[in-house]
Parts: sequence; C-alpha cells; structure tokens
Amino acid sequence: MMRIFFVDDSGQRGKGGSDRYFVFGGFGIDGSQLHRLKDLQQEIFGMAPGMGERGDELKFSLIGQHKHSVKIWNPFAREGVEISTRISMIQHAIEELGNIPSVEAIIAVVDKHNASGSSPIEHAFRVLLERIEMSSAKFKQNTLIFCDEEQSVKGQLRKIHSENASTYIRFESIVETISFVPSNLSCGVQFADLIAGATSRMLNHQDQKYFEKLIPYIRKNAEGKWRTFGLALFPSKPDTWNEFNKNIINL
Repeated sequence: MMRIFFVDDSGQRGKGGSDRYFVFGGFGIDGSQLHRLKDLQQEIFGMAPGMGERGDELKFSLIGQHKHSVKIWNPFAREGVEISTRISMIQHAIEELGNIPSVEAIIAVVDKHNASGSSPIEHAFRVLLERIEMSSAKFKQNTLIFCDEEQSVKGQLRKIHSENASTYIRFESIVETISFVPSNLSCGVQFADLIAGATSRMLNHQDQKYFEKLIPYIRKNAEGKWRTFGLALFPSKPDTWNEFNKNIINL
C-alpha cells in the first residue's frame, strides 16, 4: 500500500516582507482513498451554483478576491459568490477533509524574524520532509509526494529531497522524486493549499477560524499534542515558540 502526500506553501517566500511566518503544509492519505478527494471537491463546489467548471479550483487566496480573468481564474468571483459563503465553503472543505479516515495533516512553519542561513522555503521543506517521514513510518507505508507546480522552486526542493536526510532523520519512506503538478488539475494539491493558507492566515493575520478546523487531524503524539509533532516550527527554540503561541487563542 502506498501513502500519498500533497503539499503547498503560503506566505512571502523572501526573508523580508510583511509576513513574519512562512508556511509549507499538506496532508497524507492512503492511496486507496484518493477518490474521496475528488468527491469532496465536488461536494464543496456544489455549495455555490455554477462552480465546478473546467479549470475551477479551491484556492485559499481567492476567498477575498473579486476579479476573474483568464490570468486570474477565480470561480468565486465569476459566479458572484458572497464572502460569507466562500468562508463557509473553505471551512467546510478543511473540516471534511479530516473525516477521510487515513488523512493526517503536517505543517512546517518558519519564523523569518529568527531564521538565518537558508531561504525560508528551504528551511520549511526540510522540516516538512521530516514530518512526512515520521507520518509514513507510523502508517508503515512508502510515500509519494505531489507539490504545486512552481517553476522557480522546483530545483531547490528536488535538491533538498535528493540529500535523502536532514540533520535528524533519513528520508527512507519517500521512494520517488517529488512530482510537481498544476494545482487546477489536482484536488489533492488544492486541499494542501487550504491547509497552508489556513495556517498562514492564523499566524500572519490572527484569524484562526480556518485553522481550528484542522486541529482534529493534525499529526499528534500519544498525549494528543500537535505542536512540534504535527506542526513544526523553525527555529524550534523557547522564544520562537513563545512568539508563535501569542497568535493562538485556546487551541
């Protein structure tokens, strides 16, 4: 049996910018349950009449956008979907993803104010691969990874994966190189975008109404703790965790 991971990033990739936190997140799912992702996508589209045409996708950044064009394909705007309905659709999508039995979310967050050396996306992807390896070992399955197609970062991410290990763990379950796919052709990558977007929204804009839907299925330890186990922070130091926790209320 094969485990499939879909991953995507959210936030400003550079070391500067207004966003303090850069996020790389996604989820793993048993290969035998992949069909349920398409079913869920169609269920969400069904909440807004007219959505679900060829090229339509669930994308976190489109929630508040009001323009639709060939370059900026926004089915929410095309169909005149109210903001309140868009929010409900994305919340429902995130929540219902966790009702697929084998789904487990994993997230890597980089505190750009305290990280040095490599770029935020490189730091985040190494940490994410560690969590993917740990999750795969738990399910005792080999793993394939699908990522949103981004020409500018393909080389960086493949190089990190080709190292076959981080400082702390070998990537033994990841049996093939990363596959990059257009997000509008992969409902799995679209759900990964929602996970990354929900996390970035909470940390950079103090809006946790999306992230709280993720809590039940983020990777946890035996005591039910998701900090460091399902959501990893870089650099992982007491002061960075203290700052991180200021953005979270009652979670």
